[in-house]
Amino acid sequence: MPGDFFTNYFVAGVAEIPGYTLSWVGMDRLGRRVTFVLATVLGGVSIMASGLIPNAMPIPSAVLLMLGKCGASGAFAVIYIYTSELFPTSARNTAVGVCSMTGRISAMLAPQLAVLVR
Repeated sequence: MPGDFFTNYFVAGVAEIPGYTLSWVGMDRLGRRVTFVLATVLGGVSIMASGLIPNAMPIPSAVLLMLGKCGASGAFAVIYIYTSELFPTSARNTAVGVCSMTGRISAMLAPQLAVLVR
């Protein structure tokens, strides 16, 4: 996003609040699976759509980026609860830990994909 780094960081942080709030309400009313799917689709579609907007229009692009951040934050909040409910009680602690570790390692390796293209 154009503008000051600190302002952009603040706006990105504030965009997480509606994501967490909406995921909480969605889990209560729609269930965990539907909320997770909706949040993931909202985040993915918004971020892909922001890439289609020309650079001459920074405001619509920023709105879509923050909507995507909101969806990604909501999905991240739901996935821990949903994952813990998938596993039996005897294996839940280990399974959630392994899933979390795998996700974090994948997030660390994701930027290296750009290096592999060359």
